[in-house]
Amino acid sequence: GIAILMVVLSHILQWTKESGLVIGGMRAIVGSFGAIGVAVFFFLSGYGNYLSLSKSLQVRSIIQKTTKHIFRVICVFIISFVFVAIARIILTYVFYIDSVTLQDLGRAFVHFRMVGEVTWYIKVQILFYIISAIAFIIVPSRYRNVCILILTMVYVAVAKIFNLADYWWKTAMCFPMGALFAQYRDRLYLYIRIRKEACFGFFTVLAMLAYIWILFDKNQVMILQLVAFAILGITISMLGSILQISWKPLCLLGKASLPIYLVHVGLAASVLGSSINTNIKVSIFIILTVCFSVMVYFLDSFVTKQMKNFRRKFGGNLTLH
Repeated sequence: GIAILMVVLSHILQWTKESGLVIGGMRAIVGSFGAIGVAVFFFLSGYGNYLSLSKSLQVRSIIQKTTKHIFRVICVFIISFVFVAIARIILTYVFYIDSVTLQDLGRAFVHFRMVGEVTWYIKVQILFYIISAIAFIIVPSRYRNVCILILTMVYVAVAKIFNLADYWWKTAMCFPMGALFAQYRDRLYLYIRIRKEACFGFFTVLAMLAYIWILFDKNQVMILQLVAFAILGITISMLGSILQISWKPLCLLGKASLPIYLVHVGLAASVLGSSINTNIKVSIFIILTVCFSVMVYFLDSFVTKQMKNFRRKFGGNLTLH
């Protein structure tokens, strides 16, 4: 929940540079929140995906789970894209504050992105699911995370060398770090439980140092950027765990984080990029993002539920035969 708020706030500031929403150096500080939020997402994704696949004893089960994860991401993207496309067509041909065309929408859909924005987080997430599946299928259990790390480094090198805008590389190490923490979660849990205060202080200082480095590293040294974002993904997640943050609104935001991410990215170029008053367009942007995200979330939940019912029914028939 905190991570998606950081991402949305960062994008609002990126699209309202002409405004006085944030003054001076504060804009640079808040502007980096987006990447940090994604770092947390990748860390938690690597953690959860590792735990999910580690329960699978057969190759077929690993492939099925990976396919299910990828299918859900694609499903949420398509639903979000439809809502955003309808909104942008209305804003273009009814209110005249956008300029999207059907050709723009068609090209964006084929390239699996929203109009006017790269949607790199979704593409990299799918890539990480595939990398994890490969590691779980071809490598012995004790070396799986080594394989995930190596394959991630290959992706980072390719993305940086060829400057692939839709495969941004800086937060890539967070995913394998999440998988590593999942592998040793029991030991970590016991250690943190015994030394909670010391761990809290250590993670806080480490997060601050990594954050300062990101703000002042103008040359964007590859290894140091990867390490800094990995540290932030780890430390923010660990601090949240130690504090046991369970405020219901944040939990709801967390559950709907994927729809929120896609919807707000799709609306940013349209609404925030318009020439109308800053306060008005930010208000419209927030209202539309909230409304569409809620609709996408419930539609996604409905589709997921129907798929589960279908699998349960189909699986039952197979068992009877």
